[in-house]
Amino acid sequence: MSIRTWRRPKPDALRRRHYRPLLALALAAGLVLPTGLAAPLASAQTPATAAVYNGTSPHTAAPDYLGITRALRFQVTNRSGDVEETNNASGEQWSAHRMDNAALIDVDQMASPSALSAALTLTNTTDSAVTSSASYLLPEGRRTSQDASAPRLAVSGPARLDGAANLTLSYDNDQAPKLLRLTGTLGAGSSATVTVPLTLTNLDTLDMSLGGFSGTYASIQENDITVSSQRQTRLATAWVRFVTCVKASNGQDYLAGTQPYLGTVLDKKTRTYTTVPAQVQALMPAMSASDFVTEMVNRGDSSANYQGVVSNFMSSAAQDTALYSGSLYYLDLTRIKAALAGSGWSVNNLTHAGYHNDTDQVSDVYAYQTWGRAVITDSDGQASQVSTDRQYVELYQDIEAHDLSLWVGDSYSPQDTLTWIRTYDGQGLALDDPRVSYDTSAVDTSAAGVYPVTYTYQPRPGGETVTRTIHVTVRDRAPGPTPTASSAPSTASPPA
Repeated sequence: MSIRTWRRPKPDALRRRHYRPLLALALAAGLVLPTGLAAPLASAQTPATAAVYNGTSPHTAAPDYLGITRALRFQVTNRSGDVEETNNASGEQWSAHRMDNAALIDVDQMASPSALSAALTLTNTTDSAVTSSASYLLPEGRRTSQDASAPRLAVSGPARLDGAANLTLSYDNDQAPKLLRLTGTLGAGSSATVTVPLTLTNLDTLDMSLGGFSGTYASIQENDITVSSQRQTRLATAWVRFVTCVKASNGQDYLAGTQPYLGTVLDKKTRTYTTVPAQVQALMPAMSASDFVTEMVNRGDSSANYQGVVSNFMSSAAQDTALYSGSLYYLDLTRIKAALAGSGWSVNNLTHAGYHNDTDQVSDVYAYQTWGRAVITDSDGQASQVSTDRQYVELYQDIEAHDLSLWVGDSYSPQDTLTWIRTYDGQGLALDDPRVSYDTSAVDTSAAGVYPVTYTYQPRPGGETVTRTIHVTVRDRAPGPTPTASSAPSTASPPA
């Protein structure tokens, strides 16, 4: 899986999302090298779960045109034999970016590749009979990609009409239908349902990894409708994406894992990761579903422009730990940053040029993709035997400082215990840099004791900080008890 960063957004209803790709190949921003060990790829889902995922708020409303409502959706028979339905088509193309006219279909839970259909229910809500005609572009009529990995939903039989209506159904081509036409009369208050059987003909070659709209979705669209001689075009579209569920090795949802997050360092030249030293990894907190937000439908360009739960497919993993292939998910870094406080390590901090005059700052959120694989190695450059049951996290060491032992009466300066402070770009900073501060107020070289010293780096004025706390041990030359620190002990040897 790959990663992007995102600063904590402003509390507007619709907010500009703000993240910068960290991993990239020439093919697509954010993708990582497909070799090595990394976070998991999608795997089979357990039979107990549903075949259709409609997001947090299923869309059951149907657009209305002159008193005729049209509930346009897909139907799927699951492995238990039950028929599930996707969200209804919306009267808006993208429904204000909520994507409530889209749905996911888990191929591992379909009864078979032919357990699919397009369904349309027309209802006359007026008090008189209405003459109507309409045409609907079927999935093969809507498909724009010729790639064998794009979903191909072929009509597999004649359309069926149920309900009290005098309607005539016809395909544009009986051999390979791409368009369904209907015409006739709907009585006052009556309904009729048209069902078109479909088969997913390329399940074996289907690419379910990518979540964008470029050839990865199938759809049905109302091309035009005429009611009492009044015609309207392109009123409703229903979208589906075929997926599998991302699971851990024990078969449970990946985001429900409880192992510690895996700390890694990014090599900006090779775009590969190296695991952090053991003493830093020991600080990492355990994974928690409450740290994650999922976005099951990638809204294309709008995903880069808007943030917040404005999509029907964004939800907290604390409420639902399901994660599907081709999705995005976001990791709140609050707990990780708190666990690393005082170590000199934190998450990355990047410059986001052109965004409200933003400057270097500590990241709040990482955005991950379920496609692509991160290359992770150990400190010796060997492929790391990383469990696929925990999330990797990029860390960065901003401050290197060390403990020091002195005799009573020796002099001390903050430079004595500082090795370096550096920006995320690797620029070294001096102690008099405005982004750097230190606190040596506790150090008393006239009395034996163990005294804390804290160095602070603040990438952005008024923003978050990275700290490193070390200890200066002052020893009395006369025999006596050895001073001890109240917190992390010094590992330095006393002077000879």
